[in-house]
Amino acid sequence: MSTGADERMDAGALVMARVGRLQALSAQLAEAATPAQIAAVAVAHAARVRQARTAGFSVVADDGTLVALAVSNPGPERLARDRVVAADAPLPSSDVLRHAEPLFLPDRAAVDAYEGLRDDPDRSPRVSCLPLVVDGFVLGVLSITYDVPAPFSLEEREFLLAIAGVCGHALARARAYESERAARQRLERLVAQALRVQEVSERLSRPLPPDQIAELATRESAGALGGERAGLWIVDGGVARLQGAFGFTDAVHRMLARVGLDDPMPIAEAMRSGLPVYVESFAAMDERFPLFAPKVRAIDEKRSLNLACLPLAADDRVLGVLAVVFSDERRLDADERTFLLVIARQFAQALERWRLYVEIRDAAVRAELLAASTAALARATSAGEVFEVLSDSARALDADRASLWLVGAAGELQLAADWRARDDRAAADREPDVYDARLLESLRRKRALYVESGVDTGATVPLAVAGAPLGVLALRFVRARLFAAADRVLIENIAAQSAHALERARLHQAEQAARSDAEEANRAKDEFLAMLGHELRNPLAPILTALQLMQLREGSLGREEKVIDRQVRYLLRLVDDLLDVSRITRGKVELARAAVDIADVVARAVEMAGPANEQKRHRLEVEVPRGLCVDGDEQRLAQVVANLLTNAARYTPPQGHILVRGERVDGQVMIRVRDDGVGIPAHLLPRVFDLFVQGHRGVDRAEGGLGLGLTLVRRFVEMHGGRVHAESEGHNRGSEFVVELPALARTEAVVSPVVPVSAVERTVPRTRVLLVDDNVDAVELMAEALREAGHEVEVAHDGAGALVAVERFRPEVAVLDLGLPVMDGVELAGRLRARPELSAMRLVALTGYGQPHDRRRTAAAGFHHHLVKPTSVEELLGVIAPST
Repeated sequence: MSTGADERMDAGALVMARVGRLQALSAQLAEAATPAQIAAVAVAHAARVRQARTAGFSVVADDGTLVALAVSNPGPERLARDRVVAADAPLPSSDVLRHAEPLFLPDRAAVDAYEGLRDDPDRSPRVSCLPLVVDGFVLGVLSITYDVPAPFSLEEREFLLAIAGVCGHALARARAYESERAARQRLERLVAQALRVQEVSERLSRPLPPDQIAELATRESAGALGGERAGLWIVDGGVARLQGAFGFTDAVHRMLARVGLDDPMPIAEAMRSGLPVYVESFAAMDERFPLFAPKVRAIDEKRSLNLACLPLAADDRVLGVLAVVFSDERRLDADERTFLLVIARQFAQALERWRLYVEIRDAAVRAELLAASTAALARATSAGEVFEVLSDSARALDADRASLWLVGAAGELQLAADWRARDDRAAADREPDVYDARLLESLRRKRALYVESGVDTGATVPLAVAGAPLGVLALRFVRARLFAAADRVLIENIAAQSAHALERARLHQAEQAARSDAEEANRAKDEFLAMLGHELRNPLAPILTALQLMQLREGSLGREEKVIDRQVRYLLRLVDDLLDVSRITRGKVELARAAVDIADVVARAVEMAGPANEQKRHRLEVEVPRGLCVDGDEQRLAQVVANLLTNAARYTPPQGHILVRGERVDGQVMIRVRDDGVGIPAHLLPRVFDLFVQGHRGVDRAEGGLGLGLTLVRRFVEMHGGRVHAESEGHNRGSEFVVELPALARTEAVVSPVVPVSAVERTVPRTRVLLVDDNVDAVELMAEALREAGHEVEVAHDGAGALVAVERFRPEVAVLDLGLPVMDGVELAGRLRARPELSAMRLVALTGYGQPHDRRRTAAAGFHHHLVKPTSVEELLGVIAPST
């Protein structure tokens, strides 16, 4: 036999072998039922093709990618690496997928033409990629690699395409089988779900309370789809409250017990929108609800999330929210979502059914509500309370609207309040033209009118007290109804009681208005006193400065000057008393408490009351041992004793006797101020500490005073936790005032040394001082006094003048009045401090405003000192002197 004959015999044998392989492949594929089984059979046969190295079987997924189901050598590692291939990847299989044409790459150059294969160290020098095409659709790709490069012969190509054709039809058959099985399973699932919905519907056919509805809803919604947790919230206004839960931990229950309408979480969004909310992964939760996601992670140890929140709506009203949590992250399919929506609708209808049941049941108790309304009207004390009771009564009567009309000043009817059972915009916009006549007729005829048919069905009842008309109560009904005799009696009784309640409310409001007017007058009085005190300080300041300047120049004051000095200081005491009363009344007094020795308090008080005693030449005895200590404000306590001494001096004839005694009795420090003056009448003793109360004075008002001192005594003592009382045996038998304060243990109280005027050194370092005040007399006199003391002084009367003055005069100290015109002292201080050349300048506020908030204001503005007018020259010199 020739060589050519041998080659033909070999070719024939190869054809027969290939036919046998195709038959074997077809037989094995016929037994394969799933795409994975078909892939395994296909790669096993393809790997046995002549000189084949590997074989791979991929199918087209729903998203258009190629998913590898089986690969022969090198095994599962390569299958995992090339598991999914995009349709646009630079690989031969992607080309086959796009073009539905086979690829035969005979050598390394053809293989390396694909970018995705160049860096693969396992790439083969020869590759064939075959589309699995059925009815014009590519279902997958069969890829075979070979050990050596070689051209693909026509016979080899036909054999490979035949393998691909057999595999394609087998894959189409398996897919059809899977689709049929999936459809059958879906049908079985839908039947089961329908039966479950039917069972739930039967259980909900009778009215169930919300807690039972919640228990059934959570268990059924979770159990039907394999959920691990579920909860049902009932909407109440703008809040959803957790009614029942299945599978919730205590932490979850606490966190979700109450959900607000605006809370950033899925339940609230479902409640707001009335639409279902699905969150099927933690990534989706992070994106949609970034504030809520960390809370979920903090209480849930699982790292997966699949949540469905379904609104329970009826008649476009969201009654609640049903939430179901599944154990895995996955997308709920359309059937599962439909089932959840259907079952949610069942539970929404159950909630609505319960609401209607409660409404019908409550109709039986409306008679009790009417009785309660009648009783409530008897207790009402305001027009608002009256109408609130009327609206409750209208609701109990099934009225659709209740209106309260009151008689105005000109006798006309004015709508005072209006209640509607529902938001009826058409009725709200319709003016009661037809009804006006009935209202006026009912008021004129002084009897109730009823209409029992048509759109004007209702009752109009006049409201009157002792024959005086107050208004009309009008009830309207959408549907026609009959007013039985009992209904008419009830409505008219309610109207009569409403009239009396309105009259009581009017009297109550009049009383409140009178009280408010009194309080406003009292506040205006306090403000007037405060302003009066400030204004009085301004003219007193230059007077005192002039007297001090005279004393500095002449060494002492003459008799006339002493009288002026004494009377001015007395006037200052009156101003201080006015301001103290005003501050106490408004609660603005704060005590600077510390351990205080009463001996120091009395010494300071004696000095303060000295002019009053000296004027009448009284003999003053002080018997106060050291060591009587209290927790108090030394200045205010000194003011208490000084006021008592001044009071004693005022009501004691000249050359009288005044005694101040201090002692400790049963844990109390007792301070007694006794005089031998005119005494206190018995009828006045209980009121002697009241504001503006004084004893009898002659026409000449010789004793003076405003009746403020003793009021301040009582207020300051009470602020220290003590009490004060007065004793007197009657006319010309003298009087005694006793102050009791809680005692401290014996301790050394801090004593602030009092520097007498004469001890102030006049030889102080020369300082450049800028004085700014719109009171020309006061500022000029103060400037003269400072110049006498050796200081260089520049004067300005307003802020603009001060800013001009500092251009040529660089002050070391600026003394500013706060109440300057146009630019006040605080603003001027800010402008002065803004200049770099004045950074070292010290600021002193000299003002008639001395309350705590005034001092805080100047401190915040950078002032170093705050002096209250009128101040002494020595005090001003003390703050001007540079600190050492």
